[in-house]
Amino acid sequence: MPAAKLNLYIEAGASYSKTFAFTDTQDTPIDFTGYLFRGQVRQTPHSYDGYPFTCTYKDEDPTTGIITIAMTAIQTKAIPCGDSYKDSEIQYVWSLEQYVDNPLADDAVVERVIEGVVQISPEVTQEVAPYA
Repeated sequence: MPAAKLNLYIEAGASYSKTFAFTDTQDTPIDFTGYLFRGQVRQTPHSYDGYPFTCTYKDEDPTTGIITIAMTAIQTKAIPCGDSYKDSEIQYVWSLEQYVDNPLADDAVVERVIEGVVQISPEVTQEVAPYA
């Protein structure tokens, strides 16, 4: 099945999280027992630098079908986004994948679940040196 498309907006220097509820055609939560998730933001799909999301189940229970992706304020600040709002029009890409065990193994089964474009808004309020 092709990945769902969803665009994200992340504010650099601020905590970020988004929660997804996965259900089947009868609105029953999908049981992700045995699956793990990984997600990243990259400038292009082949960029060297990736900025990972922390992926967690609601209440650490994979049977809920609810997955949250998150980044700390320090992680979002590390994503380059330019020095002005005009520069923030630079777009990144992201995806969320599910897998069993080791996604790098020769026999790994990895499925891309969601993908899209990310716009990063530059941080304005930052630490300043105290006046002398």
